[in-house]
Amino acid sequence: MATLLTPFVDELQELKQNRIKWTDTQNQQHSSKVHALICSSDSVARPQIRNTKQFNGIYGCDFCYHKGGRSYSYTCPEPSLRCESEHFQHAMTATPQQHVMGVKGPSPLMKLANFQMVNGFVPEYQHSVCLGVTRQLMTLWLDSTNHDKPWYIGTKSEVIDKQLLSIQPPVELTRVPQSVKERKYWKASEWRSFLLFYALPVLCGVLSKKYWNHLFLLVFGIYSLLQEKISMVEVDSAENTLKKFDREFEKLYGKENMTFNVHLMTHISASVRNWGPLWATSTFSFESFNGTLLKFFNGTTHVQQQIVKRFLKWRDLTTKADKYMKNAKDTVKKLFYNMQNSMQETAKSAQLSEKVRVFGNPHSVTIPVWHLLAIEDLFGITARSLL
Repeated sequence: MATLLTPFVDELQELKQNRIKWTDTQNQQHSSKVHALICSSDSVARPQIRNTKQFNGIYGCDFCYHKGGRSYSYTCPEPSLRCESEHFQHAMTATPQQHVMGVKGPSPLMKLANFQMVNGFVPEYQHSVCLGVTRQLMTLWLDSTNHDKPWYIGTKSEVIDKQLLSIQPPVELTRVPQSVKERKYWKASEWRSFLLFYALPVLCGVLSKKYWNHLFLLVFGIYSLLQEKISMVEVDSAENTLKKFDREFEKLYGKENMTFNVHLMTHISASVRNWGPLWATSTFSFESFNGTLLKFFNGTTHVQQQIVKRFLKWRDLTTKADKYMKNAKDTVKKLFYNMQNSMQETAKSAQLSEKVRVFGNPHSVTIPVWHLLAIEDLFGITARSLL
């Protein structure tokens, strides 16, 4: 890892000392420094970057002093959180033969003055939540190795599929639901959709109530932390909810299933408090753009030059279109911009408030008063005015 990080750190230090001079669209001159503030990675890469033990080692948690190992059981009182000064001391004291509180030694990133070796990392939710806890729960529920467990619902796969496959999501969700029998092929975005949109209604009445209620804690906590705008009160609420999810997990599923990803749910709210909503520090966009980069070159020679050249052409395409399509028909302009913009919106939808958007053709229904009160409390809208 040092082979990769050392030149990266050297270049960042140079960019800090020697400012980048650039000109904006208003022809104004600027001089900027470059700093690295945050690193978003999965739980396999993170300890390699930090030069610490992996998550399944003793004191393998990147954010606290949980003893860890194979099981991350809930402990009371909660383990102390790691801090920058202690990490520095541990890194300076550690040797290849004698690790200190899970730290193996210094990392090249410690040379960066403005980068924090503890709070500069986040429990990235694509891997810890979508591909982590959500997939783990589905395996516990459906894998035949758990056929004698009280939470096992593998015999109800057909019932789950019937409801899941009948869902017709809006175009904003680029992938339609797939059978749970094909879950090993699900992408991270499919696990995200399942957790946030499908799991609770599909598993209601299928999963035992206590397990369904426990799942609700995860859905509510992660949904809250994924909002475009989130208050500190909401972060605190999500944190308490996810800590309760962690506490109850061992009671419901056993100590042997207390994985590191489950433990990370106790730290994920802190990353939102430090760096903003989960989507802002997710690797979804980076991994998605990896697919785009693959289309920017052919063969194996001069790959870097090909990528840069095609990226610059792609970036200038809209500017040139504005210049050369001034007199084009509106239909032509619309077609061009639709081809440029991959984001689509469902036509039959309406934005009722900042947090509420409804889909499909409206029709009248009778809603009990307690449902109205719950909607108003959750979304901050006057639901009765919508009837």
